[in-house]
Amino acid sequence: AGGCQLKLSGATLNNSGTINLNGALVTGTGTLANNIGGNIVGRGSITSNFSNAGNVAVSGGTLNISKAFTNSGAIQLTGAGSTLAGGAIANAGTIQGSGNVANSITNTGVIDAVNGIVSLSGTVTNASAGTMRTSTGSKILVANGMNANAGLISLAGGTFDTNGTALTNNGRIAGYGVFATGGLSNTGNMTLSGGTATVNGNVTNQIGAKIEVAQTPAVFTGNVVNNGIFKTTNTTVTFVGSYTENGAYISDPSTNHFTDLHIGATGYLAGGAGDEWHTSGTFRNNSQQNTLWNTSDASLF
Repeated sequence: AGGCQLKLSGATLNNSGTINLNGALVTGTGTLANNIGGNIVGRGSITSNFSNAGNVAVSGGTLNISKAFTNSGAIQLTGAGSTLAGGAIANAGTIQGSGNVANSITNTGVIDAVNGIVSLSGTVTNASAGTMRTSTGSKILVANGMNANAGLISLAGGTFDTNGTALTNNGRIAGYGVFATGGLSNTGNMTLSGGTATVNGNVTNQIGAKIEVAQTPAVFTGNVVNNGIFKTTNTTVTFVGSYTENGAYISDPSTNHFTDLHIGATGYLAGGAGDEWHTSGTFRNNSQQNTLWNTSDASLF
């Protein structure tokens, strides 16, 4: 009942049934182990040791799990009024739904926004085995930013937003939808395909890294600097801000729209029949890569 306590005095309670917290408190020096098949539902507080291999459904308010814990099962956020708070989460399972997670998260599993916004207001680390996924009508908001992505950010028509903070991508970004940062430094791989994509914020593609847009359109609203490879395949790409090419821009065949297009000494364009480069502002070419530049069958407008 609400206002009551379940006190674990040194023992481990292995739960394979259902515990409805109902605003109450689980406390003590013992451990609440929510096993496979077990369910913990509702709001309340867990101040004992805790582990989850089953299902935790956060609904109707705040669930505070005060100590750091491991999630190898599922944590479901059931709507905008659902908040999970407390200690750090080592997530090897799934965090899914819509609501707020205030805990720090090290993700080697899946964080999946479904039917709304998942707001991550703690420190977030997406490790190499981790996936952060957002589908149509959904959004992952990393409210305090995310220093780096070593895993996969999968856009399935949704929005990924770092709330105006910078992001370094050492892993992969893939799909379509809206990708918004306070500045993206890409040292890994970014592939936009499957539907229309919008990238908000400045982008720097570093040496050895690759950005590819394939089959469906993409719009970059900030300034883009490419020091690696930028590849377009059978698509239309629009750059609203300036574009600076210090590496390779390879078009196969595509229509590429620029405002200001600047080619540095180490940069070059490569394309063939059917490839188009449209520039509405300034075109400045300082390329010294005469053996690599190849636009003999392409068009510049």
